[in-house]
Amino acid sequence: MRTHKKSILSALVSAAVLTASFPMQTAKADIVIDHDCSGVDKGYYYEIKNNDKDSQPEFLIDALGGYSCNWDNDEDFMVQRGPKFTEPVNYTELKNYSCNFWKSVDIEKFKDEDEGYVRFGFRMKNTKGDTFTIMEYEDVASSKVLSTEDGYSEIGTCYAREALNYNSITDMTKKEWYTIYSKENEDNTKSVICSRKVPFSKGDYQNLCLSDILQAVADAGIDPGDLTGVNIFVEGAHSKGSARVFTSYYKGDTRPDKVWEDWEDPEAPIVLKGGDYGIRTGYYYKLTQLRNGGYMEVLSPSLFKAEWDSTDMPYHYDGPTFGRGKSYDQGQSYKAVSGSSVDYTMNFDAEGSYFVETYARMVGPDLPEYELDTEVHIVDAINEWVKRDWDEMIGEVTADGKKYEAHECSVTKIGTGSPQKTETYYFISEDAEENGKKGTVTVKHDLAPFMEFLHDHGAILGEPDCILVRLDGDVSKGTAELVKNEVTIPDFIPDDHEYDKEKRRIALGGINTETTVYGEDYRIVGSESTMKGFNGEKIDCDWQLIPSKSPGVDMDESPRRFYIGDEKIQNSDGSIGYIEKDSLLIDYEIDMGEVTSTKKKPAWIIGGTIICGKIFDNVELTEDDYSSTTIVVADKWDGDPLNALGPLYSTHRDAEEFGVIESNGVKYDAVKILPKDKSKNSPYIVLMRQEQLEAVDAADVPEGYSRYAGTIDARDIVDKINDLGYRTFSIGSAYFSLTTVRNEGSATVGKAELRRVPSDDTVFTAEDVQKLSDFILGKDPYIPYLTSYDLNGDGVWDSFDLCAMRKRVEK
Repeated sequence: MRTHKKSILSALVSAAVLTASFPMQTAKADIVIDHDCSGVDKGYYYEIKNNDKDSQPEFLIDALGGYSCNWDNDEDFMVQRGPKFTEPVNYTELKNYSCNFWKSVDIEKFKDEDEGYVRFGFRMKNTKGDTFTIMEYEDVASSKVLSTEDGYSEIGTCYAREALNYNSITDMTKKEWYTIYSKENEDNTKSVICSRKVPFSKGDYQNLCLSDILQAVADAGIDPGDLTGVNIFVEGAHSKGSARVFTSYYKGDTRPDKVWEDWEDPEAPIVLKGGDYGIRTGYYYKLTQLRNGGYMEVLSPSLFKAEWDSTDMPYHYDGPTFGRGKSYDQGQSYKAVSGSSVDYTMNFDAEGSYFVETYARMVGPDLPEYELDTEVHIVDAINEWVKRDWDEMIGEVTADGKKYEAHECSVTKIGTGSPQKTETYYFISEDAEENGKKGTVTVKHDLAPFMEFLHDHGAILGEPDCILVRLDGDVSKGTAELVKNEVTIPDFIPDDHEYDKEKRRIALGGINTETTVYGEDYRIVGSESTMKGFNGEKIDCDWQLIPSKSPGVDMDESPRRFYIGDEKIQNSDGSIGYIEKDSLLIDYEIDMGEVTSTKKKPAWIIGGTIICGKIFDNVELTEDDYSSTTIVVADKWDGDPLNALGPLYSTHRDAEEFGVIESNGVKYDAVKILPKDKSKNSPYIVLMRQEQLEAVDAADVPEGYSRYAGTIDARDIVDKINDLGYRTFSIGSAYFSLTTVRNEGSATVGKAELRRVPSDDTVFTAEDVQKLSDFILGKDPYIPYLTSYDLNGDGVWDSFDLCAMRKRVEK
């Protein structure tokens, strides 16, 4: 889950000496430093050293630990910034600790051919005073780099995992190599340099695993000990240049807290002229704006004054916003928002398009398709409301004795990383327009009715971030004053694994949609169909008749197909295209509801779909071979199962029976449907079970439904088809499938699993026995992907499998 974005206004201004030409400004202003100083700003440590009395390097601090700087120095200077831990943390506790950052270092010139240098990287110190430098970039006018100075010696090499564009550290495969140098200092401290062998690239976010390097230093014989923090530094001398650093997060399996600075006078008003946010006197504040033009005075204890002019904004909803309220502790349920209340009064004098609201934001969860945020706007005052083109009214809520129109307006942004989706909901009060005309609004909100509506609507509600009284300046100009603001939030409410469950959500609909959740593929082929549920739980499938777009034709005859399985079957060595002899079992259980059919050849099939392909095999095709084949296993059907495949008469020949196969004690009639043009279409092989599945009698079958359960051995079926003289090549995909045509209905898939069961002649090693034993005893829950230890085929790994495995080792 992504980390909340929180900050505190700068203490840097008071720590720096400013020239007369640079008056005191907010933390977003350029600050000229002409002496050494350090401190904590927005929760991140900073340090500046400038030993050139004739230079004035500029240092601009951004949120989330980022900064920019430029310099024109003869003597040396250094800037660094990063999280400072609330208390020292031993390096062994930083599991998979990484920084996701973007950087740019531009050197305009070196002033001295022997002494000029510029360096960039990470720097950490421990409680003993030892310094650990990860040198990402080093440019020198001469050939003498820092690690060649007197006293340094090479003690080893190491690598750190790295990826681009927000990828997870634990998923990385790329390795960046470093050379490790160390030296003893006169004060008995150590200096360690880990120098990157290939200089860093520009223009992309990079995620570097810092704990990899710390562990490598320890392996080389130097104990990193207890660390006080992490800093990204830029330093140089006899040079002119600039640098920019953006950090999106520092995180790992354990993530030390940052230090938040103490205020000298927390009651004093502060002024914001650029976008900023933080906490003051216990209340969160935030000013956002795409360009300057907004002014915000943060008043104690929970109030603000605002002035703005956004009349030149080209688009609506891009104007400045001013907010004051509460922020939530991380890790809570959305129910913390439900338990919150807001009681406020705001006066305003403005013209143009703007609105006043109670605003709540929730972060995550990060889903396979996108990273999600949710925004809730309870609009209490409006002037010249502008509706977005993609705004959809989704209902009405009665709360606080008033009626509110509910609107949904979601936006997805696509860039180099994961798509960013914001689900935005507006609740517009019936008094909003009147309050907008009066220029004042007094409201008390309990958030529960609004959140309950969204939960019932099916909104994905993530981890609470903040709840604010907010004015959105949109396209307008004016002034406003928040004169009363009491925000109440409940005690900590844990999420109870709600977000983990959302990561397992399946919500498919539309035409030909698919998703992959925890390694399992879900697909719908066709339109007017939905597939909803959670991975590992029951999945609901619904389909409607498809209206035809052709004049004089009642409906579209295209089939609808629901697939659950694996789109790319791998062998134990990771290669694609399953050729191993272990059984590949498709286990399923489905409750079929009532199906409403048309009069024109309706049909449906329950069973499996196996797709085989030449693309994975290193063998030549003969003139009788087909490069790919779709095998449909029909265990239960209604109507003619061949009709369920859709209108193949224009592209394929008539069906041709070519034999009977028996798999797992079940006999199937095999039918070939070959294409007329083999270069354009693939053949179908339909296996129709001679004795169809009977319904299962169970107490939990819903009324009006019939349950069917079956097991298909995809490996055995393909082998048996090959025995009939048809060459299928390797298995590319295997699914449980429900196929239907010319009808509408619903079904619930209770189970759809793809399992591997080792063949009888598989031999195991003593190492396999130890791995399975450790797994059963809970000593090691991690078994390599694609491992098959289910020897008796019951779907679990237990002592029965362990006993069977030991016998095979003895043999």
